[in-house]
Order: sequence, then structure tokens, then C-alpha cells
Amino acid sequence: MNLRRFVLLSLLIFLAFLPAAGAAQGTRTLSVTNAGGGTVTSSPAGINCGSDCTETYTFDPPDFPAVHVTLTATPDVGKIFIGWSGACTGTGTCSVTMSNNRSVTATFTDATFTLSASLAGTGSGTVTSAPAGINCPGDCSEAYNYNTVVTLTATPATGSTFTGWSGGGCAGTGTCVVTMTSAQSVTATFTLQTFTLSASLAGTGSGTVTSAPAGINCPGDCSEDYDYNTMVTLTATPATGSDFTGWSGDCTGTGSCVVTMDQARSVTATFTLQTFTLSVSLAGAGSGSVTSSPAGINCPGDCSEAYDYNTMVTLTATPATGSDFTGWSGDCTGTGACMVTMDQARSVTATFTLQTFTLSVSLAGAGSGSVSSSPAGIDCGSDCSETYDYNTEVTLTATPATGSVFGGWGGACTGTDPCVVTMTEARSVTATFEVGNFVLTVVKAGDGAGTVTSSPAGIDCGNDCSESYPYNTEVTLTAAAGARSTFEGWSGSGCTGTGTCVVTMDQSKSVTATFKDIGKDFFTLQPCRVLDTRPSQTLSHGVPLVFQVTGICGVPADAIAVSVNVTSITPSGSGNLRLYPGDGSVPTASTLNFQTGLNRANNAMVALATNGDGTLAVVVFIGSGGTADVALDVNGYYK
Repeated sequence: MNLRRFVLLSLLIFLAFLPAAGAAQGTRTLSVTNAGGGTVTSSPAGINCGSDCTETYTFDPPDFPAVHVTLTATPDVGKIFIGWSGACTGTGTCSVTMSNNRSVTATFTDATFTLSASLAGTGSGTVTSAPAGINCPGDCSEAYNYNTVVTLTATPATGSTFTGWSGGGCAGTGTCVVTMTSAQSVTATFTLQTFTLSASLAGTGSGTVTSAPAGINCPGDCSEDYDYNTMVTLTATPATGSDFTGWSGDCTGTGSCVVTMDQARSVTATFTLQTFTLSVSLAGAGSGSVTSSPAGINCPGDCSEAYDYNTMVTLTATPATGSDFTGWSGDCTGTGACMVTMDQARSVTATFTLQTFTLSVSLAGAGSGSVSSSPAGIDCGSDCSETYDYNTEVTLTATPATGSVFGGWGGACTGTDPCVVTMTEARSVTATFEVGNFVLTVVKAGDGAGTVTSSPAGIDCGNDCSESYPYNTEVTLTAAAGARSTFEGWSGSGCTGTGTCVVTMDQSKSVTATFKDIGKDFFTLQPCRVLDTRPSQTLSHGVPLVFQVTGICGVPADAIAVSVNVTSITPSGSGNLRLYPGDGSVPTASTLNFQTGLNRANNAMVALATNGDGTLAVVVFIGSGGTADVALDVNGYYK
């Protein structure tokens, strides 16, 4: 250490022990402010704030060095400590060194506790609070300040009754009042009201009425109590020889009777002695209709009718388009009109058969393939036509042979999707197949650089790494390693080794070429200065300086990074310095931190500009704004 540096260091040590401006020689005062409700005590003793919030400590180095004081914050009942400000932060203990007068504030706030409400029972309702905060269901919990008195009110929904509180010290059916000295949980129980459903029977016939949910089975048990809003379905079942003719009271019609029990309900089921039913059904693969005289049957749609005893009914069968009527069965035979006398229940079946049409498929084009059908019947190649029932929806699927693609339909279909035809007449369809193309894809792997080219041309990867080739084309791929890289070999589609890769394009294929980075070398240099901003290039806050590195001090033009020692010189304020590539963005991390007026140095490895111009950039950030000089020495490089 030379004499000048020794004198400077001695002066700095002397100044460090001088008292701060405005502080009395030999004592330092610690002042505590208590905000919000609690106490602050100190170790060593002296402060107990509440009552005693300041203390004086001796400071007269070297005989009396600075005292280290620890402050502890203790909240009052119903309060919580939320943190320090001034000479301390955070919520732990506050430690201060009394080399100067110090001021600390401890902030306390009210404690809060959660009140939770829940609903129980078969009924429903709401619970609300005063002060506001709970409106359950929906919002069933709320945090309240310590000692808050909260009143909960239970309101039953329509059809429900509030039967009482439990939990939180609450009971009964009045309001629930809780004092929030701790977390509390309260349950409100609601029960459903009940109403009576009464059923009665009327008419010349007989039958039964039953309910779902269970409870009514009338005659026998003709009334039942149900919970509010229960949906009850009543079913009327006529006895043999009777017909159910309808509901009255709270239901109408002849279907199931559905009542909602929001009040007492009364329902009457009427049964009459029966007539005899003529039922018609349709059979066969075809379709048609059957009508009656006298009117009543129009089947499909209305396929049965009740007729008076001994009525003579004539049924007529009419086939639909594409169908033929082939005869009656049951209470009639033959193909003419069907006449039945209704001295008992009768059943007649009309059979219709479908007409059939032929679907023909042909193949075209330079490629090859097959066509199949659903429903089955066509498998063309070999079986190229089939007869189908009228209105059958037939789906044809074209499957190209290896090396071919399906080009599309002609005739009764177009496009390339499956061909769907409806057989309302004879149909003809042509499927065209063409020779197919397949995609060859090259993938580059590894940490090295290189290119892959193809013969026939099409792939130059790098940039163009896939190409479509006709079926069975033989493609040769050649790999060329980049600078400081080696080609490690092929994988995929049967290619291995490091020679050329030959693939036959009988399907889409993928080949991977792996290149390896040989690595980068470090070269040391005798330390040499490449930048000194004094006296004319002094840096200003936030203004970058880009400077040349390659071609100076032995750093070659192909260097990609350098090892440097950087020094901040007499900065006008505290801050930091950041080094980065000359064509890069300012980083968020600093290379060197410095203080006002002090020289600081640090060693760093920094990448040069990626555009190859061999530059670095430097910028300083000074908290209050200002300037600093910078010196930079290079001691090695990477290439």
C-alpha cells in the first residue's frame, strides 16, 4: 500500500467514528411511538411504551461503543400487531444499534374473528346478520372485530318453519346474539310444513288410485300427508270390465294426475264400464296406413279405437310409396277389406313389404382401392352391386390401396367424405383413386449446428425441413455439419450411421439428424485496459455507452465473450453498474454495486454482441441521478 492510500484509509476510519450531525456527544436517544393499542418493551430494559416511550443510551467510542437494543411489540387483548416503521420494518422483534438517535413506530390494529352460519333440517330459509355481512345461503360467514355484538335473524322460506338455533350459545326461535370474542359457529334448523292429499272414486265402473311417493292406495287408504312442495303422481287403474274416464278436482284428463302439495288437495277418479277395443298393428319391412269405417282408426297415429258392442267395422289397408300390401293376419285374412264384428276385443295386423332397388359401384383413376358399404352388400373390387330395400340409407366408404389416394366420388355422390345414398330408386356411383404422395420430414437434434439436403430436391433443412414425394420415390438425404459442430448420425425410418440416408416413400416418414457442438475454448490475456471514461466520457444515470472490445488488447475478431475487471470511479451517488452485449437489452441484474464517492471493482464474464461486431455496453444507475466514471480491463476471452 503506497503512502497516499494509507493516508486516505486513515482519514476514512477517523470519519466513521465521528457522531452524526445534530447528535449530542456521548448519548443517543431511542424514541418509540405506540399506534393502535399495545405495549413495546426493550432489552436492555428502559422502554415500556405504553408509559415510558423514550430512553437515552451512552455512545462515546471507543470506550462506550454503540448499544444494541431489541424492541418487542405485545398487542392488547382484541388487538394484533401489524408491523414496525421508522428504524425497523416487519413484524418480528426490532433490533437497533444506538450509534445515532433512532425513532421507531409500532402499529397495532383490531383483531377479527369469523362467525359461520349453517342451515339444517328438511326445510329452507335464510339467515341474515346485523351488522351486515352474513346472508346465508350465499354468504354464510363473515369476519367481525373483537367484541362486536352480532344479531342473527332466521327467516323461513314459504312452506317451511324455523324450529330453532344451535351452537354459538344460541337456542330457541328468537334472534341469535353472539359477542365476537372468538370464532363462532351457529346452525339454524328449518322444517317443511305438511298438507293432506285426499282421493275419492266415482262413476259406474271401478278401479284403484295409487300414489308416488307411496301413501295412497284407494279404496282402502284414500288420504295422506305430504311435505310442502312435494310433487305427487296419482295413477288410476281400472278394474277388469271398466274404463278410467278422467280426473276432477285438482286434476283433469285421463293421464297421470300430478299435484304439487303447496296446500291441501282433493282429487276424484271416475271409472265407467268398458266397451271393446279394436287394435291395429303394422308389420313388415314396408309401410302404409290402415283406416276404419266407422271412423276411429287411422294407423299409424291412431291404431286403436273403442267400439260399442256388435258394431261392424271395415278396415282398409293403403301401401305407402315404395311398399306393397301383402295381407291381413289376426282377426282377418286375405288382401281385400277386413270386416270385424266387435263382440269382444279384436286385433288385426296389416303387413307391408318394401320394394327393392339396385346400387351399382364402379372404380376409376390411375390408382387403386376398394369400396365397401354399410349396410353390408358391396365390397368392390369383387362385388360391386347390391339390391336394397326402398328408402334404405347406404353409406359407401372408399379405401385407397397402398400408394394410392382417394380422389373423390362421381355419379350419385360428390366430394371425398363417405358417400351416403337413399335408395328411393336405382343408383350408380363411381369412386376415383389416384397415385398418392407422402411427406418426408427431417428433424434436427443435438446442441450442434448443421444442414440436411435431399435428392431429389425439396428439403434444405435449415429452413425447409419437409417435402411431399410421389409413392415409392427413393430420396437421399445428406447431412453437413456447421462450424465447430460434428454430425453424429441418423435415426428414424431405417436410417443409421453418418453416411447418406436413403428412404423409400411408401408412407409418410420422419428422419432425425443429430449434430454435436464441439465446444468453446478460453484464452487468457495479460490484463489490458479497453475502456476508461475519464475525462471526456463520464457516464450519466441511465445512459448506455457501447464500446469496441475485439481488435483491442489481443481480443480476436471471432471472440464471443470476454473476462473483464470493471471498476466504478468516484460515483456522485450510490447505485449499480451493468455490463451486457453491445446489441443486447439492459439486464435487470447488476454487475457491480457502488457507494457515493467510493471506487469499487468486480470481475465478470460477459458475452459480446451477437451480431459479430465485438462490442460491449455499460450503463450506470444512480438512485438520485448523477454521474460516474468506469474503467474496464480485459484478462481473457472465449471463442
